[in-house]
Parts: sequence; structure tokens; C-alpha cells
Amino acid sequence: MTSFMIDTHSPKWQGALRNLGHDVYHLPEYFDISSKLEGGSPLAFLGMKKSSVLFVPFLVKKLPTEFSGCVIGQDATSPYGYASPLLSEFDRPEEYGSLLTEMLLHFQSLGLVSVFLRLHPLFKYPLDLLSQIGTLVNHGQTVYIDLTNPEEGIISNFCKNHKRGINKLKRDGYTVVIDEWSYYNKFIYLYRETMERVGATRFYFFGNDYFKQLKNSLQQRLHLLTVLSKDKQVAAGGLFTGVNGIVQYHLGATSSSFLNAAPSKLMFLYAILWSKKNGFKKIHLGGGLGAGNDALFQFKRGFSNSLADFYTWRIIVDKTKYNLLVNLHNRISDKKQYGFFPIYRMP
Repeated sequence: MTSFMIDTHSPKWQGALRNLGHDVYHLPEYFDISSKLEGGSPLAFLGMKKSSVLFVPFLVKKLPTEFSGCVIGQDATSPYGYASPLLSEFDRPEEYGSLLTEMLLHFQSLGLVSVFLRLHPLFKYPLDLLSQIGTLVNHGQTVYIDLTNPEEGIISNFCKNHKRGINKLKRDGYTVVIDEWSYYNKFIYLYRETMERVGATRFYFFGNDYFKQLKNSLQQRLHLLTVLSKDKQVAAGGLFTGVNGIVQYHLGATSSSFLNAAPSKLMFLYAILWSKKNGFKKIHLGGGLGAGNDALFQFKRGFSNSLADFYTWRIIVDKTKYNLLVNLHNRISDKKQYGFFPIYRMP
């Protein structure tokens, strides 16, 4: 067995991705962007035993400042998105059992108290093995479309409401343009307007630097779809990524002036058709807020009946320090939100 802790500058990071199914969220460029947005240092565990490979990327963060004088340590988390662990074919459970044990030893050597990881909904995992060293939580389902199916079959699965809406948008003169970056600033403005309208938390109000870094770092792997009204006003837009056969719906926005027309229906149609035409295998629309069965989830489900489970994987590395931090948190906060992990980071 060989194992390493590597950062985004290591050639081993890119080397691991070349041999593993992955998505945009695993790219070192994406981790560098996320570290600037969320704080923390990007690292990954890379372990190999015979033909089995385990790659686990994360952001290492300092403990909350209110506890820093009481407990020495740090913790780790997945960045925004599905920067999940990656595994080669896992038909040898004994090899992966050894790799997971080795991963825990590396976590301990880093002084980690806890680790919070998101699993990619489109990837398969040995859930029974993962649950032996942590807790798996199923948050709900996300929506995806298998682009290897015929185009007419994909569109036939749209719900009647979406089909009617798309046809009306076309009749009313709405169009979609792809990668017309002159609309980027307008999209950013509408994105923030959208976040205000839906009452999003402050985390989602990304600064200009974030959007600039996304475009500069991801380059041809980032795509902007813009919906234009008949008189060429920007009605809606979306950022999509395309990596390793997978298109991800990353961020979206709709102008308040065009809400009743629901122009994003036309955007998703074009995103699906463009992705299929360009040889991608799947497009992942995501789920509702927190993967819940809400209006956003139902809207996305109107494009497909293909659903995937979204799990998080929660590992307590140092139980003594974890319990101490929870006790300290409970002394200064009366908030009770069951299911939050780690509890001591509850806002």
C-alpha cells in the first residue's frame, strides 16, 4: 500500500483524476477557487493498494475562533458542490477497508477533529464500507438526464407544463445564446437579484472575484447560457460546467421582470440539447434547497424522471475533542438543529 497527502500543486492530484471518474468539483482549479471563497487549505488523501485507488479531497479549516484557545486542532469539509471521494472499481472490499483505515490515520496526523464530505449523486459508492467509519445521511434526491438516450425520448419526459411553457416562450420570441460572455456582468447582477428575491443566505452572494476566477480558471469548461426576450433583454441565465462527460448546472438567475414567463425552462432545454450535441453523457440539474422536496426540486423534476440519492458522509476523527467542542458550543448557544454537522459549527 502507498498513501499520500497532496495539495493542488502536486502532479499526483491531476494524475489521480486521469484514472478516476470525476467531475468539475474535483479539479485542482475548482479547489483553489473554493479555498478563496470559503477559506481553508485544499488537500487530498490519495491511497493505492494493488488495483484499488481512493482519492478524498477536502478543505482543511481552523476551528471556530471562539474555541481556538480551548482546543488544539482543525477540521475538514467538502467545498460547495459535490467534491466527493473518488474510488476505482470497488469489487475488493478488503482493499478498500485497508485504504479507509489508512485515510483515518492521515486524518489523525493532521489533527482533524471531524470531517464532513459530500458524495456525488451520480457516482456509486460502497455505502456499507463507508458507514463503518462514519455516518451516512441521505438528504434527498437530485435530478439528472441520461444524454445517451434519443433526443425525442429526452424531451418526451418533460412534464406537460414545461412543454407548454417552452412552446410559448418560443412563440413569444425568446431565444437562447451560449457563451456570449458580453452578457456575463448582466448575469452576475441578475444572480444577486435572484438571491435577494429568494432570501438566500449570505454565502450565496458571491463576490465579483469569484465569478472572475470561475471564468479564468475553468475557461472552456465553463459555459454561460443566456435567455433573451424578443427585444433582446436578458430574461434569465445560467452557468454550466462540462467536465469528463458530465454537465453540471452550477448557478442560475432570472430577472424579476420576466418571472411570469419562466424563461429558465427554455434555458434548460437548450442546455440539454447543447450538452447532448457536444457528446456529454449526463447533465445534472441538482435538487431542491438542501436536497429537499421543495418547489425548486419539483421544477427540475419536470425535465426528467431520473433521480439520484444525495448523501453526506460525517466522520468524527477525535471523539474526545469533538465532544468537548460540542459542550463548549452548547454553553454559548441555545440553538438546537438536529442533523447539523459538526454541531460546534452551527451558526
